Amino acid sequence: MISFRNISKFYINKNLKYRALYNVSFDINFGDYVLISGEVGCGKTTLLNVLGCIDKYDEGEYIFGSKNISSMNDFELSKLRNENFGFVFEYTKLIPELNLFENVELPLLYSRDFKKDRKKRVLECLDMIGLEKYKYSYVNEVSKECRQKICIARALVGGAKIILADEPTKFLDEGSSQEILNIFYDLNRSGFTVIVSGNKVSDFIKVNKIINLNDGILV
Repeated sequence: MISFRNISKFYINKNLKYRALYNVSFDINFGDYVLISGEVGCGKTTLLNVLGCIDKYDEGEYIFGSKNISSMNDFELSKLRNENFGFVFEYTKLIPELNLFENVELPLLYSRDFKKDRKKRVLECLDMIGLEKYKYSYVNEVSKECRQKICIARALVGGAKIILADEPTKFLDEGSSQEILNIFYDLNRSGFTVIVSGNKVSDFIKVNKIINLNDGILV
């Protein structure tokens, strides 16, 4: 499904060139549960952003299915991203002025998909992660674990089958972290491709593939 071939990504700061990724190659198949691991600053977030077509790469080749990403324009990239990827960001990205239902619904307000069945779709995703009864609660009224579950529901609501999660357990205690990881495992068993980042490999014992980075290099 996904092929990275010698992908490199650089940032320029004050005329100095810094590598975020260098010569990275791997394959990800439909149905994989993948961990991107490594210490802080190793390139995990950059790699997720390139995978999800949020960031562009500078060198190499990224093939998604039969499509060469480098040959696609911004409109085509946006379409591919919206149709295929769901992003789980830190729960701090939730909007406190909206209730949990409205936070999950937000991506559908900018999409033609599920236009007629928007409410039904949101309720399905809330039910999928066991939070349907909290739909009218607000962000500051629920636990950190619950907030992170809402981020997962929001990633699912658009119908994407590939979930990208950047350190989804970073601010959670051990029990809550395990609950979140169990959700990802259940999603993977039900057919989703799940790609998560983290720096503690022992927390992710159920993944079937590990991409380990050190200073932007695949090790």
